[in-house]
Amino acid sequence: MLNKFKYSCLALMLFFSFTTFAQKEAKLAREGNKLYEKNNYKDAEIKYRKSINENKLFQPSYYNLANTMYNQGKYAEADSIYKLFNANTKNKDWQSNSYYNIGNSLFQQQKYAESIDAYKKSLKINPDDIDTKYNLAQAQRMLQQQQQQQQNKDNKENKDNKENKDKQNQQNQDNKDENKDKKEQQQNKKQINKNEAERLLNALENNDKKIQEKLKEKNAKMQNRNNIEKDW
Repeated sequence: MLNKFKYSCLALMLFFSFTTFAQKEAKLAREGNKLYEKNNYKDAEIKYRKSINENKLFQPSYYNLANTMYNQGKYAEADSIYKLFNANTKNKDWQSNSYYNIGNSLFQQQKYAESIDAYKKSLKINPDDIDTKYNLAQAQRMLQQQQQQQQNKDNKENKDNKENKDKQNQQNQDNKDENKDKKEQQQNKKQINKNEAERLLNALENNDKKIQEKLKEKNAKMQNRNNIEKDW
């Protein structure tokens, strides 16, 4: 489990420095803070956006707007606002906290490799931060698990693909054998038909020979009979 993201220092301390001024953006930001403290993130978001509209260079509202997006589960949008904040502030402490929050947001999106990079950037600025070190270790552990799960998934897919390929090859071989058997059966059937036809033809020829022989015998008898009658 991650340690909580950081917002209190920037959200409160910064605004103390603006209490003596009448800027509308600071007033809207303070109103947003009060709503934020009550976990009313939706209305706090509206206040922070109005504050930014009043003064697009007012960095505290960017930071706290990103926090409201984080708490609403809009992590990708929170990331982009934190990065915009980092690009426009030179305060190293604020940048460290912002990178820490970016790491948490990426962690929630299961983008562990990217969250590790964000935590490392935070630690580069503030090497002694215990919360960042803890979350970095958590992200590294989750990345290792994620990579192992992906490896297991890839192995399973490769195994399934191999089994499917073997199954398909066996099916193709079975089909090939079946087609070969059918072809042999057809050839055998043709051979049988050919032999049967030859047998029938031979039988007809033999029968014809017998008929011819009987006719010859009959004619011979008739001839002998005629010869006998003439002798008389």
